[in-house]
Amino acid sequence: SESDRSNNMERRAVSVREGHIRVLLIDSEPRWEFRELKTLLEREKTVELHTALQDADLNYSDQDASAQPLRGRFPVSRDQLFAYDVVIFGDVNPKFLGQSTLENLREFVSEAGGGLIMIAGWQFNPLAYAGSPLETLLPIELDGVKVPPPDVDISQSFQPKLTLEGRKSTPIFRFDEDDRNSQIVWKRLPGLYWLVECPTLRAGATVFAEHPSRMGTDRHLPVIVMQRYGAGKTIF
Repeated sequence: SESDRSNNMERRAVSVREGHIRVLLIDSEPRWEFRELKTLLEREKTVELHTALQDADLNYSDQDASAQPLRGRFPVSRDQLFAYDVVIFGDVNPKFLGQSTLENLREFVSEAGGGLIMIAGWQFNPLAYAGSPLETLLPIELDGVKVPPPDVDISQSFQPKLTLEGRKSTPIFRFDEDDRNSQIVWKRLPGLYWLVECPTLRAGATVFAEHPSRMGTDRHLPVIVMQRYGAGKTIF
């Protein structure tokens, strides 16, 4: 028989809310990541999605329902931005947003407890954020970051490996009640072909998924990494 049963239980606080989760999806152009996320989130009944594109024709916001509330533009005012729960930031050119808007985004995370998801791109994200208010939000150090050129020939995919933190500390990658079955689902997902090399993490950053073989400064290169920033979180 088991001598110590006190370690068989884990307590967690769960916050239950009514209403929709308000999500803002912004990118520089309608690249593959933007289109796929937009389609996915529009189908989710618990999400109220608004979108904005920096490089879009003038009729874009009139034709797309998710772009109409903001007329296809990123919310400039602090109150507008703080009304969202999550901002998904694609390959966005920070010069088009302005210093005050970027500071509002930093405070959205640190003060309002908002969630920021940053998706790397070959034009701006993350290197264009060096020296901006967004740099401190990144869970990676920009020194040593390498972005593959847009014309690089990538023919071989890789399967990201979930870390212990990715499996145990977040429900994001939980596809089944049983951890073993969840791992089977993860390993059957299509591989990735493109990766921004971020060899050095910020202190306190948590890696959820990493490259199976390529090494950074002191560990495998991160693929998905999170850090707490003030009251909120940033995932890159």
